[in-house]
Amino acid sequence: MISPVKPLLDPRFFGECGSYSFPSGNDQARLRVHENVKRYARNYASLFILFCACTLYQMPVALIGLISSLALWDIFKFCSDRWGLDLYPAIRQVLVRTAQCATVVILVCLNVQMALFYALGVSYAVMILHASFRKLTPAEQPSRRR
Repeated sequence: MISPVKPLLDPRFFGECGSYSFPSGNDQARLRVHENVKRYARNYASLFILFCACTLYQMPVALIGLISSLALWDIFKFCSDRWGLDLYPAIRQVLVRTAQCATVVILVCLNVQMALFYALGVSYAVMILHASFRKLTPAEQPSRRR
C-alpha cells in the first residue's frame, strides 16, 4: 500500500487571520511557543532548509565551498572503497584527519559558516515570531496544573 504524499508545509501552518494575536503575557507567549514548536517542527525545519538554500544562493562562494567539501568526502569514500583502506586502519585514520582539516579550511575560507549562521538566525526569528503569535486552538491547549 502506498502512503499518501505529505505536503512540504502543512496548510494549517499559516492559518487564517483570526488565528493570530498578541500573547497576553510572557507565560502565554512561552506556552504558545512550546506548543506550536512541537506541532509545527517539520514546517520549521523545512523553512530552515529554504532559508539555507536562499542564503547560499545569495552567497555563491559559500555554496561552492559547501559543494566542494561534500565532493571531498565523496571522493574520500570512493577512494577508500577502491583502495581497500578498511584493511589499513592507521592509514585510513590519517586520511580521515587530513580530510577533516581540509574540510575545515574550505568551510572557513569560503564563509559557509556565515551562510549557515544567517539562515539559522532568520529561521529562529521567524519560528519564535510565528510560534508566539499563533493562537492555540481550544482543543490543543494543555490543562494548567496548579
